[in-house]
Amino acid sequence: MLPTFQKAIDGFIRNNYDPQTGFYFSSWQNKTAPTIFLYHDAIRRYSPAGALLEQHNDTEEGFFTYAGSWSSYAPQGAVGNDEHFTLESQSYAQFSLQLNSGDQVRWITQTAWDVGIAEVLVSTDGNNFTPAATVDGYTPSLLLQQEFLIYTAPSSETYWFRIRHSGTINPPGNIAPGWQRLASRFTAGQADVALGLTGLWLLTRETQYATLAARIVRRFPARFWSTTDGRWFISLDGEAPGNGNNFWYPMAHGYTAFAYQQSRFFQPTSRFTEAVQALESYQDAEGGFQPPGYAEPEHIFSAFYLLGENQLSGPTNPQAHAQAKEFLKSGQYLLSLGGEQVGGIVFSKRYQYLYTNITGFACLALAGTQNPFAEQLRFSESRMVMRQ
Repeated sequence: MLPTFQKAIDGFIRNNYDPQTGFYFSSWQNKTAPTIFLYHDAIRRYSPAGALLEQHNDTEEGFFTYAGSWSSYAPQGAVGNDEHFTLESQSYAQFSLQLNSGDQVRWITQTAWDVGIAEVLVSTDGNNFTPAATVDGYTPSLLLQQEFLIYTAPSSETYWFRIRHSGTINPPGNIAPGWQRLASRFTAGQADVALGLTGLWLLTRETQYATLAARIVRRFPARFWSTTDGRWFISLDGEAPGNGNNFWYPMAHGYTAFAYQQSRFFQPTSRFTEAVQALESYQDAEGGFQPPGYAEPEHIFSAFYLLGENQLSGPTNPQAHAQAKEFLKSGQYLLSLGGEQVGGIVFSKRYQYLYTNITGFACLALAGTQNPFAEQLRFSESRMVMRQ
């Protein structure tokens, strides 16, 4: 297996390394046909003073109606972790709101390099619609929960809205078929690469893998830590050096400690503690974590919190630590499948489905697992080999 593993890592480095930053782009997408996406996530109504009055998620079937061809999927980080999308021109999502004069209607959507221009149409009778605004969904990188003002009510009455796929896209938009690299360097992805490179160095003792791993570790704290927010960015997006995306992403706050705590190159080490403490601010009474942007606590958030805590000398908050364990264990689900008992950890209370990735991290968290490379590195690391 070693030659195959080494070949895979070498190919990843060759195709994803960003020499301008020393980090790695996180994924590719293969388009089989020209496509222009339009995403619908949620609608929010604000008062003239800016207070949130109501929010409606895209899955509220009694509130939204969809015309044309729409599908749905579950991106983590969207409102409710779900979105509708369409590739068909003139498809639209329709809804109505009772507005007071001056109320603002804002549309929550996903933007990316292949997202088109949306047309916003408004009616006061539900039948005759007129154009009111357009929203350009193009951005060089994928961004969730982007909020756009689409209407300000001139008077108090009921308004009907249609958000429609225009069939057009901003000229820089990339809709051509073929493989396209996403211009995002995800925080958790850097940890994945660092772990893979470290493992390959331990297996082969080839210096270039240690050098590349050390390069990530040395540069990571300064570039991925948001001093303003006191937590990790989810990613660095766009052209080098990359713009910090501060959407709340719990995985980074525990997984970073798991990946880097063993390395003497990671400075300052206080970031490990600060990151899990940032997550503690959003723990509820049951022990789950619900940072901004999420509809409810997810069991895997508790797993990531515990995974980070496992790497420290002791719990940052013993009570929060104990509650997180109980919440994670409450997500266990057993069922009979084909006469065999199977089980795992469900995604959340709302989404009662099993996800093997969650179960794996839950096992690491509950077992108190430390990074398995740590002892090997302490035993075998030399300053000559790990010189950069």
